[in-house]
Order: sequence, then structure tokens, then C-alpha cells
Amino acid sequence: MGKTLPVVDIFAGPGGLGEGFAQCTNSDGSHPFEIVLSIEKDLVAHRTLQLRSFLHSFGKDGFPPEYYSFLRGDRLSLNELFALYPQNHELALDVTQRPIELGKEDPSFIDALIVKALRRANSKHWILIGGPPCQAYSVIGRSRMTGVGYLEMKNEKHRRRLRRDNAKKFSMDLRHKLYKEYLRIVAIHKPSVFVMENVKGILSSRLDNDYAIERILCDLVAPYEALAAELSSGYTSLLDKNLKYKIYSFTSPDFSLERPKDLLIRCEDYGIPQKRHRVLILGIREDLEMFPRLLEPSPTRSIGDAIGNLPQLRSRISRGNDNFERWTRTIRETRTELRELGPELRNALETYEKEIIKKDYWGGSFVETEELRKIEGTLGKFLYDSKIGGVVQHEARSHMASDLKRYFYLAVFAKLKGRTQSLGADFPKVLLPHHSNLEHLQNGKPNRPTTFADRFRVQVADEPASTITSHISKDGHYYIHFDPTQCRSLTVREAARIQTFPDNYYFEGSRTQQYHQIGNAVPPFLSKQISEVVGELFH
Repeated sequence: MGKTLPVVDIFAGPGGLGEGFAQCTNSDGSHPFEIVLSIEKDLVAHRTLQLRSFLHSFGKDGFPPEYYSFLRGDRLSLNELFALYPQNHELALDVTQRPIELGKEDPSFIDALIVKALRRANSKHWILIGGPPCQAYSVIGRSRMTGVGYLEMKNEKHRRRLRRDNAKKFSMDLRHKLYKEYLRIVAIHKPSVFVMENVKGILSSRLDNDYAIERILCDLVAPYEALAAELSSGYTSLLDKNLKYKIYSFTSPDFSLERPKDLLIRCEDYGIPQKRHRVLILGIREDLEMFPRLLEPSPTRSIGDAIGNLPQLRSRISRGNDNFERWTRTIRETRTELRELGPELRNALETYEKEIIKKDYWGGSFVETEELRKIEGTLGKFLYDSKIGGVVQHEARSHMASDLKRYFYLAVFAKLKGRTQSLGADFPKVLLPHHSNLEHLQNGKPNRPTTFADRFRVQVADEPASTITSHISKDGHYYIHFDPTQCRSLTVREAARIQTFPDNYYFEGSRTQQYHQIGNAVPPFLSKQISEVVGELFH
């Protein structure tokens, strides 16, 4: 491969998909790709993206030493860091621009940005990457937007009308149509290759009476035919009527448009310590004689592999005075309240009570440590950075005392049984949350369906984590740490590790905003593997 290949990253989020392309290296240590334009609407994610673009502008020289001072909290602000390297900062501003919302921004402005970025790169080929916002496609999102609650189920006629009205709103949702903006950019700017990412729910989502994925694939194969009727004559004159793309799967050699499920990637099969299933579409312009190889499966990595070497922390109590004595007393009360448990579970609770961490420490924006135990293999090399001197953004959340008891019980149960326990008939009544959709369990009526029975979920240490989603920003109940002695949910850094963001990746914003960015991102370690497949097309 000759010069670097320009990459345009749209719907970029905090930069997960782009990070893999930026981290890709040739055998001589040079980088085959350069992110020349990143477009993101969210103000905070955009700041994260801009910082990362600034850092990657240093290329083979590596990140500047002052960045590590910033991570360690050594009285250096980001603005002061940018001022030390004004040229690199200017490059980052060129790449990330300002927060831009595709679908609402004037398309001619977007086109001008892309033309300028590609002209500056001066390359025959270029790559488009990105995934339109996916909440409307996700299975959980669809159920919320088209479903009805338990109370409405009593009236069948009312329930049907609600479903019909909600389904109409769902079909009209702006997020559902944003792939058209992706398609418009493909049609007008004709990338050599594109990579489009979306959630698993896109395979079963419907637009009007068709499956969304079938329409999307047909549109991507022939962009002109898809858009000619919708664009103004000024735009259609720019389009190539003969523009066509061949669509490939990253995992199946026998993919065809009639088998869209072959586009699904199970991240845990490719070294990601997480059961994250995503649709990834590879498009190659038809006039190019390019044939991609498949991703190579990797041994399964567990959540224990990913976060087991991070410093232990205790959680805090959110209501009332928090101190170490009250925290430990609250946890020890769990066994006292669970008198109906069998001896095996009670003995396990007693054992872990004695092992509760003795350190009254809940972490912080920087946790200084001795050198961390290495994570084996290529994942460890991708994540680890010895220059940090500790762990960034590793701070435990606060929880209600009642939740701490649930966390402790569930984590001990998972240690003993090798699985998490759902909120069902066999869940201890004294620990059931006081939610209206659980009253049937508290009243001894276990046969009624339980909504969100896995609301509290322990991440089992020797398995890949469950999918990290943006919901982690709201509470940590679904992401309980596997170590009962810490009795807490996952920290920002642990969530980032599971998503395979490098340890030197800094997320802007409040802690809630940091979680949200991480949950919405593409795992960078997967993206790096995808970038290697794409890069080999140009050898």
C-alpha cells in the first residue's frame, strides 16, 4: 500500500469505529489510514472525539508526555495541552469541526466538508465508515416504542389501538430514516469502500411492510436508484446512474442479499470480552476488483480477563452518611435478613463477608497503581499503556443500602452457581425491589409474567460480559461486578475495558455522559480487525 488512505467517519460518537482504523499499523509501524473527517452531533462525545483526533495527529511519535500529566491530574488542563501544540490542535479542529447533526444540517455544507477533506488527502481511494443512530432499530428500543404496558393488556381493543398508533410513530421516527443520509453520502461522493454498523434489531425491524434490512441493502447496492426520486435535480445531476456496490459479510463466505443474518457479528467470537451482536456491512464499489477476506475468529475472552487486574474499590451508600463501617455493616446484614436460604448459600455469604475489602477507597478520576498485571495476547497490547502510571476514570458509584444487599447476594450466588439469578419466584422476597411490576412475586403469584426480570444482573467472571449499552448511564443494576467483596457496579474504566477502549482513552463530560458514550460505541478492538480486512483490499 502506498500513501495513507483517507477515512471519513460519520455518526462517529466518541470515536470507537474510527479508533480501530487509527490504531491499524503496517509492518514498519506506519499507519495505513488517516481519519480526515469525523462528524458527530453530541457536544460531549464531540469533545472526546476532538481530543482523540488531536492525539492521533502525532502519528508514529506517540502521544505527547504532557497528555499523561493531564491524565494523572497534574494541574494541566486540556486547553493548556492544546496550547502547547497549536498545529496539532488545528489539525484536530479541521478533522472534527463543530458538533454537526446529520439529517438536520444543510446537506451542501456536509458535502463541502467531505470534498475539502478528501481534496486535502489527495488519494485515489477513500473509505466511509459509521453507523446511523440505532435506538429505533434495537429490539429493546422497538419494544418501548411499539409496545404497551401491563395495565393496557387488560383491554384487548385498547391494546391493539395503542400498538397500531405506536408502530406508526416508530415508522416515522427520524432515527429510522438516518441511514438515508449515509446513503446520500455514498451516492454523491462514491467511496471506494464503506463500512456500515448497526444493531442486531435492524434484522427484524420493519419499515412499513418490508424488513428494514432488505430495503437498506437494496439501496446500498444501487444508491442512484434509491435516491433519484427524492433528491432535487441539482443533486441527481451529480449522481452516477451506474454506481453500484457489492455487499459482503465480514464473517460468512457464502453471503447473499437473501441472507442478511450473515451480516451479524458476534463480538465474543473475535476476542471482545462481551456478548455484543452487531450488524456490519462491507460495501465495495463494483468497478474495483477487490475481494475481502473474512475476520479470523479468536479465543473467547471473559470479563475477568478484561477487568480482573484493575484496582479493587468499594462502593458508597447514596442516602445518609456513608462511611466504611456503615458500608460493611449493611453488607453483613444481608445474611441476617435471608434466614430462609439453604445452608450452601448462607455459608457462601458468610465466607465472602469475611473477605470484604479492607480498603476504604472508592477510586477517582485517576488511581495511581504499581504496574498492572498484563492481559495476555493482542487484546492486552491494544488496551495497555504503561506510561499512564495508573488507571483513569476508575471510580465506584454510590448505591442505596437496599441495592447493596441485592448486589452482595447476587454476586455470591453467581460465584456459587456460575450464573446470575433473575427476579423470579425463587428470588428472596425480602430483597425484591418495591416495583409495581414485581408485586405479584411479593404477593405469592409467581405465574404472572415478570417484566425486566433480569433488571439486576451480575457479570459472571469467566464469561464474556453482557452487552454494554447506553443504559449503563442510568444505573448499574444490570452491570454488577462479579467480586462480592467490592459490592458495586462497573466503573467507567471497566465499561471502557469491556468495550475494548485503550486505557489511555479519556472520555469527556460527567460520569453519566462518559457511560453513555461508551455504551453507544463500536468496540475499537473489533474495529481494528475490520480495518485490517479493509486495508488488505488495497495491497
